[in-house]
Amino acid sequence: MQEFVKSVFDKNTTAEQVASGYDLTGKNVIITGANSGIGKEAARVLGNTGANVTLAVRNYEAGLQAVKELKERALSTVSEANFSVSILDISSKQSIKDFCSRYAEENKQLDILISNAGIMGVEKSFIDGLESQMAVNFFGHCFLSASLAPLLKSATNARIVTLTSIAHHIANIDFDDFNFEKTDYVPMVAYGRSKTANVLLAVALHNRLASFGITSLAVHPGVIHETGLNRSMSEEAVARIAASAEGTNKTIETGAATSVWAAISELFIGKGGLYLEDCSVAELINTPESESVHRFKSGVFPYALDSKAADRLWTQAEKWLGQPLDIT
Repeated sequence: MQEFVKSVFDKNTTAEQVASGYDLTGKNVIITGANSGIGKEAARVLGNTGANVTLAVRNYEAGLQAVKELKERALSTVSEANFSVSILDISSKQSIKDFCSRYAEENKQLDILISNAGIMGVEKSFIDGLESQMAVNFFGHCFLSASLAPLLKSATNARIVTLTSIAHHIANIDFDDFNFEKTDYVPMVAYGRSKTANVLLAVALHNRLASFGITSLAVHPGVIHETGLNRSMSEEAVARIAASAEGTNKTIETGAATSVWAAISELFIGKGGLYLEDCSVAELINTPESESVHRFKSGVFPYALDSKAADRLWTQAEKWLGQPLDIT
């Protein structure tokens, strides 16, 4: 499930250190939710390597402000054209379709997709009949990745980086109760399920796109409080998470590092379906002993990497969409 990859980086490495020495001139990058936090930092770092970075954001004005700030901080060798913004509401199927159509009109290929946007710990709500955290965190990015597959196939050694979380430790997916109709809704359980789904999405994409030279990876960035992801949660809930994740907290600069590493490292050519953290391939938690050491700290549970579950979830996404997602 997890294949060892030797890394010279660690949990204290910054995204800028990871990208040092890289020249991505001519490469096209899309990052969802990139108007703030680790998405914005990944955009800054990749843009400074010469890549053409599109910030795919729901709030266009916030996106424009982010681009303005990125250009102000850009290296002198970087063209102003390296950063752009495009509207994308990842919770809306129509918005995803419109975004992909616009992007395909202007670009012949896509080299890197970083699925970074997400919501966390929100109260029970639904989007098109699906629990909102599963709808935004998993389904929206599943549909986006599938829709952009033709452009990814047109690139050489393209990458799909799907952001997940240590919160996948909270819960596996319940295929019989996606909307909590049989059990009480607990916001962080719903979040945990959606983050398990994100890992399974990376596996499903690997199974379908590896033959085209596309690498699909799942990334846990670390616990980063400055991103605002927890803005829907109570202070008490945030404090509980901080306590359980003690020792794993990161800054925005170190939090973006593993996403950038996954997006550009040559170590992953020909590999995929892996769960990464701290700029390394995470340890598989497959014994009671390893669970007692790693739970809510590090590592990945086998249920999040199960290919059969990934295929089952892909089929479920097709049902939600009402059409096949045939990208092979």
